[in-house]
Amino acid sequence: MKRDTAIKMLLNTIKKEALIKITHELAQQQPTNYPLQLLNASFGFKEDQNYNWFTALGVLCINQVQFTANLLQKAHTASGYPPYSVSVKGELLNAIASGAMLTRADAG
Repeated sequence: MKRDTAIKMLLNTIKKEALIKITHELAQQQPTNYPLQLLNASFGFKEDQNYNWFTALGVLCINQVQFTANLLQKAHTASGYPPYSVSVKGELLNAIASGAMLTRADAG
């Protein structure tokens, strides 16, 4: 899947502000979760035309699939939507991982 398509798919189901808020809360609770800290830090860049936060989310997704699924579910419901179905959540995780164009070796 193309990166732009995956980003649009994500932002159609989650408000970016909710994703930032949930990520920040989880980052405070888990200071040694380095992929999560990378994602949290990447939201700090105001001029992020390359969507570096999406790449950081891809790293988190590849390394911690279940954790990322829970993060996305929390951000989705915080955006005012009902919980994801398992199939929709799986599609979104696959879209993020492929859209970030990272392999496990890249993300490591």
